[in-house]
Amino acid sequence: MKNFINKIVLSVIFVTVFGSLSWAQPANDNCNAATSFGSLPTPGACVAGLQNGATTTLSNQTTVGATGANPYVYLTGCSGGGNMQSPALDTWYSFVATGTTVNIAIAGFPSASIGVWTGSNCNNLTGVACTNIGGGGNGTLTVPSITVGTTYYIQISGGTTSATDANFSITLDNDIDCDDCLRASTLTASPLPVNGTYSPGQVVRFCYTVTEWNQTNTNWFHGVQIAMGPGWTGTITNATPAATCQNIPGPGSDGTWLFFPSGYGSWGPGFYFDTPDAGTAASDNFGDNCSGTGLSWTFCWDLTVSSTCVAGQNLGVTVSTSGDGESGSWSSPACGTDPANNFTAVMSPGPVMTSAAAVTICSNQSVGLALTANIPSTFSWIATANPNVTGESTTAQSGSTINNILVNTTSVVQVVTYTVTPTSSPGGCLGTPQTVLVTVNPSPTATISYATPFCTTVATAQAVTLTGTGAYTGGTYSSTAGLTINAATGAITPSTSTPGTYTVTYTIPASGGCAAVPVTTSVTIVAAPTATISYATPFCTTVGTAQAVTLTGT
Repeated sequence: MKNFINKIVLSVIFVTVFGSLSWAQPANDNCNAATSFGSLPTPGACVAGLQNGATTTLSNQTTVGATGANPYVYLTGCSGGGNMQSPALDTWYSFVATGTTVNIAIAGFPSASIGVWTGSNCNNLTGVACTNIGGGGNGTLTVPSITVGTTYYIQISGGTTSATDANFSITLDNDIDCDDCLRASTLTASPLPVNGTYSPGQVVRFCYTVTEWNQTNTNWFHGVQIAMGPGWTGTITNATPAATCQNIPGPGSDGTWLFFPSGYGSWGPGFYFDTPDAGTAASDNFGDNCSGTGLSWTFCWDLTVSSTCVAGQNLGVTVSTSGDGESGSWSSPACGTDPANNFTAVMSPGPVMTSAAAVTICSNQSVGLALTANIPSTFSWIATANPNVTGESTTAQSGSTINNILVNTTSVVQVVTYTVTPTSSPGGCLGTPQTVLVTVNPSPTATISYATPFCTTVATAQAVTLTGTGAYTGGTYSSTAGLTINAATGAITPSTSTPGTYTVTYTIPASGGCAAVPVTTSVTIVAAPTATISYATPFCTTVGTAQAVTLTGT
């Protein structure tokens, strides 16, 4: 009987890595630049037993100079026990499967870790299998139940945080086990996990498709068993059985795939085939009578992540199959060594803040910071009191925006420190608190003045007197028409200006969250005086009275 409960469960874990690069990085230092094996040599046609494909070897491989991604991704629950080393310095490879089993052999890399992943790209990886090689440096990881035509990624790392190897080899080959009933199948999840994780309360749709079945010992396809990690609620919902592939004459003669939420006997929950002429118990039935390639049995169901937050809890899913000689009524057992399909994920840790950690505002403005996290969350926030600022909330607040209106009561810059704590919703996982620094600039002030009035005979530029508080310098000057003024310095030239009284405006520039502020003063330009004088000349010396002058002018 196939054991579908005690499966190796892989967990995808992320840790933060910091380091410095002292060697040239290998070309395949990260997944996106994985060294490709291409399509592996195709195994021979099935006759009996194991059909081996030819091996492909890459020699003179190195991890010297490699770096670890940040966050670092690795697998736990490896075959042979233990977890992959984390953090570690790793390199990456890829291949396209041509058989249903792959053998990955490493030679010359003591205590190395091997991880196998699949996904549409390196940003959506799902763990498949892993192992740790002993101190001798040679070892093989065999991964069954892979899908022909699918690209897989291989992660090779050292056995300690800093371990590297300058000369190892990696050898791959694909096999097909001709004794297996299950020859080709796929398990998909929607949505895919984000960084290997799902959030509490999240619903995931799984679909399992069998495309090739071999009727070993005349075993017809009879059962699909679903086992799951403890991070799920344990209840399978929205189950959709596959359609039968048979086409037996007569109404209702084909039989039906049914969902058994609790399984039956020693067989776990899943889908089982029921024929119309053998009662209602699945154990009394033969299976669905189709074999060969090009088949399409698809079974779908929903699983829900537990609403109770346990960061890192296992969300693995294992799907196994059985022939009717195992779970049905056929008398010749087979299919017991068929590989299971494994899906790996873990429950996400608490949310991570993604909104800004620093904000700059002007005095008497709202902080106005919208709070966001990497997963749906609620937020609580509180400020540390600043004696030079009013308006900050020093008791815990809730909401998705920090909306305090802060007033800087001084003429110098002040900082208010907020602590924001996210909580996943649903799930209630507390995230890491974020410190948000709010810089509160004082509202700038300024005054300008001139030694007015000025005569048009003054040909030199006359400077402005500028005083103020806050960030008041660096502004621009302007005036009403007729006054010659330097926009950058505010200096005026009376000799080229038209006499009159003008309004001069100095605009304090917008900065630090504060809007531009205009201030004004008056300047008067007066024309230079002119005059003419005349007398009723000539005068005779006999004139004894004073003779007046005639004075005119402007």
